Amino acid sequence: MKYNSHGDFEIKVEDNTIKITVNFAWNKECANEFVTSVKNVLENQMQASSFVVLCIIEEEWLPTSDSLSIFPKLTEWGVDKGMKKEAFLFKTRIAETLMLENLLAPLEESDCEFKSFKNESEARSWLKSPK
Repeated sequence: MKYNSHGDFEIKVEDNTIKITVNFAWNKECANEFVTSVKNVLENQMQASSFVVLCIIEEEWLPTSDSLSIFPKLTEWGVDKGMKKEAFLFKTRIAETLMLENLLAPLEESDCEFKSFKNESEARSWLKSPK
């Protein structure tokens, strides 16, 4: 059975940074649209051979369990394409727990650095610092 997509995301390119904001309840269909959009942005708008990601997880973001499975695969793909760091800005503890358990745990052996923040300016400073 196919469902309509629900959830919200925004993707912007700022120099060598991809800024992603996610919000509202996500289902698998929204997650798949998100993957397609991120890949399109990376392949068509990024000029740098390496890049960083700032991911802002809004208060209302609540993914279904089947939508969470896409994140490790997308992150692995990003690392293969040159992602060096990913900073997460969590607005709620539950979102942080969901992401840490479902995204970062499978990627412990990655060359990419991951870190969570409560403040966007601190996240941006870390992303700009040398690896």
